[in-house]
Amino acid sequence: MRRMQGVSLSREMERAIVAMGGDVDRVRIDRRAAQVRAMWADIVDDSIVRHTNAVFIKRTEAGKELIAYVDESIYAAELNARRELIKLQFLRRYGEEIVTFKILISRGRYKHVYPFVRESEPDYEEACVPEPLQEGQRAALLAALDKVDNPELRKSLERAASADMAWKNGVKAKNDREV
Repeated sequence: MRRMQGVSLSREMERAIVAMGGDVDRVRIDRRAAQVRAMWADIVDDSIVRHTNAVFIKRTEAGKELIAYVDESIYAAELNARRELIKLQFLRRYGEEIVTFKILISRGRYKHVYPFVRESEPDYEEACVPEPLQEGQRAALLAALDKVDNPELRKSLERAASADMAWKNGVKAKNDREV
């Protein structure tokens, strides 16, 4: 760490963390975990990264061990095929000499944890506008709804079904224009 006028920055950071009620060891562990995740995201293809549930580098007596959990066997097989290349990239880019690389398939609740996937807007934009129902569509809808006894339920179903049909009409009209 950098020293300025005899002050150790890392020591001052530790004091600040403790003063705020934090756990210095926990902060170190979290920082290292974030580093490993960043290295993984840089080295491995995005398609595999999106299916990664967890990744760790653990120290063992034999040396550093890389452990990756993925959600499906197809991604485990792909990683297995690239095992030595990934280890080489960790060494070349980050100086991390990986002795062993374990690839595991997640189970249970961890299978649905995706630390590398961020919620975002869809990559597409649906540029169609709902179109009004035709007379035949409206008549068929009202005939089907005649069987519903509860008037509030019938009204709700009519609104929902009308909106759905209008949207589908808009999608069909858009597709017809594009052909």
